[in-house]
Amino acid sequence: PHNLDEIIQSVIKLGKILDKNQKSLEIVNSLKKRIQNIQNSKNKISLKVLAIEWIEPFFTAGHWIPQMIESAGGINLISKTGEHSRRMNMDEIIDSDPDVIIFMPCGFDTLRTVSEYDTILKNNS
Repeated sequence: PHNLDEIIQSVIKLGKILDKNQKSLEIVNSLKKRIQNIQNSKNKISLKVLAIEWIEPFFTAGHWIPQMIESAGGINLISKTGEHSRRMNMDEIIDSDPDVIIFMPCGFDTLRTVSEYDTILKNNS
């Protein structure tokens, strides 16, 4: 999937394949309601957000992640909804001047993510 709508369509498709239509519709309705609640929130602060999904080399998060950031009121940096994740360098990260960096290495558990984050800070300070 490249965006939130495609994720929702994938859930519906899986429900049909697995003969779990009702359950998939419950999940879809729950997801849509949660997305709508976030989009309608009055407490949004428009921060510049950079989502990093890989290190060595750095990759920005693409696909549906920019849409999630924007739905929550953030200003997504470097990547765009629907585009593939792509390589970026430290200069791009610095030049984008993010207010928030979401460090979300694909496939890492929390412990490894924190460990990698600490290593990056030590190596790039």
